[in-house]
Amino acid sequence: MADIGPLPEIADRERREKARNNLAFFIRTYFNQVCYRPFNKAQIALMDDASDIIINGGKNAIVMPRGTGKTTLNLLICLWAVLYHRNFVVLIGATAAMGKRLCDDLKTHLQAPLLMADFPELLCFEALKGVTQRCKTQTSEGMLTHVGMTSTSVTFPTFPNVETSGRTVVCAGLTGSIRGLHRVTESDSEEENTSTIIRPDLVLCDDLSKRGSLSETESRERLLNADVLGLAGHDREIAALYTGTIIADDDLTSRILNNPAWRGKKYRLVDTFGDDARWKKFDEAWKREASGELPTGSAAEEYRKIQPLLTDIEPLDPSLYGIGEVDAIHHARAMFLAVGEAAFASEYQNEPLQLSIGVDYSISVSDILKTGNGLKRFQIPEDAVKLTVGIDVNKYAVSFAVAAFMPSGTCSIIDYGWYTPRKNQPIYSTAENAEAKIIEAIGKVIDGIYSASYAEAVDVIAVDSGFASQAVYNAIEAARLRYKGKRIYASKGWSSERYELPRNRKMIMARGEDCDLRRTFPSGYILHFNSTRYNIKTQKAFLFAPGVDGRITIFGKGKEHRPFAEQIVNQELTRLTTNKFGKEAATWEIHGKNEMMDCVSLCMMLNTLQLISIRGKKVKTGNGQTPKATAGEKDAKPIEEAGEVKQANQTSTLADLWAKRKRTTGNWATSW
Repeated sequence: MADIGPLPEIADRERREKARNNLAFFIRTYFNQVCYRPFNKAQIALMDDASDIIINGGKNAIVMPRGTGKTTLNLLICLWAVLYHRNFVVLIGATAAMGKRLCDDLKTHLQAPLLMADFPELLCFEALKGVTQRCKTQTSEGMLTHVGMTSTSVTFPTFPNVETSGRTVVCAGLTGSIRGLHRVTESDSEEENTSTIIRPDLVLCDDLSKRGSLSETESRERLLNADVLGLAGHDREIAALYTGTIIADDDLTSRILNNPAWRGKKYRLVDTFGDDARWKKFDEAWKREASGELPTGSAAEEYRKIQPLLTDIEPLDPSLYGIGEVDAIHHARAMFLAVGEAAFASEYQNEPLQLSIGVDYSISVSDILKTGNGLKRFQIPEDAVKLTVGIDVNKYAVSFAVAAFMPSGTCSIIDYGWYTPRKNQPIYSTAENAEAKIIEAIGKVIDGIYSASYAEAVDVIAVDSGFASQAVYNAIEAARLRYKGKRIYASKGWSSERYELPRNRKMIMARGEDCDLRRTFPSGYILHFNSTRYNIKTQKAFLFAPGVDGRITIFGKGKEHRPFAEQIVNQELTRLTTNKFGKEAATWEIHGKNEMMDCVSLCMMLNTLQLISIRGKKVKTGNGQTPKATAGEKDAKPIEEAGEVKQANQTSTLADLWAKRKRTTGNWATSW
């Protein structure tokens, strides 16, 4: 590597020295494009505590709401510490991947233009151009700079009379290899050939809590107390700053906050919402706007009416609100309605609700593999009365599952698959062609379903609209034009806390168990359902013993369906709670791809749906029962595109179709 030459002079020595003992000035001066909004109370407290422990030592903990800049401030605090006060800083995230991400962000901040002007030694990092192999050969006026940069660490270059020479930052995950971290420096003196071991003198912990069992929380607490806080060695106490959000009662963050060895502070997004009565009309307007019943801006208009009554409410950050929101209190209430009471209480108020806990099952891949029913692929059981299709969409694939249901509610998966235009490649390559490619991919899957051997028996198709909603709506509209009279609907899953019927019951075109088909502005017909209930119901149904009504089985012997099984169990229910209103709040741990879980859940939901035909008749559900219509259903107009409807109580219908059809596999399914 070519010599980088001598270091330039410091651009503004007075400005650099002014920031030495003023962390807020340092951040505002060198990173004003990152932290451009006024500091809120929690951020000011975090900077004050950080300054204290970096200069004087100690252990401080600050608990802040989600999304209030904890990680960004941690990175800037780390830079301030290593540039002025500390020799060896360790920045720790919850996982190894988070540690690497922190290091990447740190490298970016190191190359802020004004910062490099006042700390010219940082130009050595810019000269590397991201090529870490150049570290060993980088020279300045013929002398090695000893600059260091890896995926998880940064070592400052060494120059005579430069304060930051040789200082180090290491970024790691709590469960990674952090025990015994140290750095060895060798003397440059010709008379002495000695080396010195330097250990970390400051650790910054960024939100180390992780959802999981009690034993996992205790394990992480032991790692923090033993490995992290012991990094400085036996003869000295390391300075430590912990920032985090409480995600569950008795998680790692709440334990640290309550530990007398830490000086802790806790902040909420809003002190209180006060009397629920004054929020009633706004809450209703917000929910109706979110479901499409009211036009955009209706909730904001309702909020302005009650705004004069909210003078007793104090938000954490008055500047924290988005487009279409009136102020920070409006933003906080909208967040409360969007995420639900339980999530808001923990993630934004740092006060988890005391709820009942009840996860009464666990499921494994082997459980799924044992459900093979011996039928051939595409084969519909003789006593099936309904055939439903669930389709899930993401950037990498359009997935589908086809399920046949018996009168007892027992389910047989007769087909499933994943469609991608190119193997191991995403559906689209650029944002410009994303919508067109997604529409094309969904169309391919629907075409495949209606060209399969079971096409005539398909009662209804649901396509999840959680990803690329507009593309899904457009794809469904195009499919309806190609397959007139077929039921193809977009679907939208809600948590148990958030799912509820619309206020205007006349919007409801069909009802089911925790689901409904409603006429929605501006997207036409959309299936809304309680995804929490159906995800749990789906996993439990795989665990039923043979012969039990409601069991889910799959074609073949079962052992060949490992990828399918993995996607069912990758969505693990770790916590199930019930709030004071009796609504469930589920905490899921996602261990990998889970598209099949979504597809089968959609099939289960469709089986309970009571569809209204063009003649005003209803299609019976898998249990053969037709409940009484709601007021909205009595007044509802027939679904215009529904077409002729076969009555599902004719048990022999699907078997007859199966017997008469010539079996054709088609390349579209077997090649996926």
